[in-house]
Amino acid sequence: MAYVDLNPIRAGIADTPEASAHTSICRRIRAARHGRQPASLLPFSGLAEEQTHALPFHFEDYLTLLDMTGRIPHTDKPGVIRPDIAPVLARTGLDTVCWPALASSIETHFSTSVSLTLAHRRFGRENRQSSA
Repeated sequence: MAYVDLNPIRAGIADTPEASAHTSICRRIRAARHGRQPASLLPFSGLAEEQTHALPFHFEDYLTLLDMTGRIPHTDKPGVIRPDIAPVLARTGLDTVCWPALASSIETHFSTSVSLTLAHRRFGRENRQSSA
């Protein structure tokens, strides 16, 4: 999700998540400014037990995650959130030492592309093999 929301920044099309037109984060920020939740997007809940159809973390934490990740230079992408741009939020629960290393080479750490479709395919293959 963060990878997709940061695409306009990485491409040099936008400077910040809120200026990234056509992304879910742009829609979420616009809606949040008016105290709303986009109907077509899952809400953030903070805890998985609070709602079964919700993202299990706080919206503020996701904004902070995006901000931190968008500031990490990527070797093959020109865009980055500039250091002179103020943070989206002041607080975060992430380890600021470990996250930049993970985010800059996530496919290497997990030996696969980051994709729900690929995960579903792999799950299907593994379940077919184990049931045979």
